[in-house]
Amino acid sequence: MDVNYFHLALWFLIFLILIIVEVLTINLSTVWFIIGSVFAFFSSFFTRNLNYQIIVFIVFTIISIILTKRFLTKVSNFKKINTNVDSIIGRTCLVTKDINNLLNQGEIVIDKNIWSALSKDDNVVIKEGTKVKICDIKGVKVIVEEV
Repeated sequence: MDVNYFHLALWFLIFLILIIVEVLTINLSTVWFIIGSVFAFFSSFFTRNLNYQIIVFIVFTIISIILTKRFLTKVSNFKKINTNVDSIIGRTCLVTKDINNLLNQGEIVIDKNIWSALSKDDNVVIKEGTKVKICDIKGVKVIVEEV
């Protein structure tokens, strides 16, 4: 068995670089390439042809992506958690300054924070002191409707 030590060193170096990248990023960004590099490393014992080794690397990287994708989607149950700004959508609050879309004015207070506000309906003016529900956020303004 004739081994090309340059190819062994190349695949080992690629493996080490990918491990370092994975450790630094800690979000499983290169784990599939690491698996591919391991198989390419071992394939270099059986063939001196770098093109075949690259094909092994690509094939096993793709296989590892396919096999782990199903597992990762089952294990990781990503649910959107409303944080910060998104958490106020759907809540009710009080208008502190008349809301008039045509004049581009209006304010509400929620959790002791003052927000610029617009009415969901451009033709509706909402008076100060009215209870409103926050429907959406566009830029730095909340979109509200009367409760």
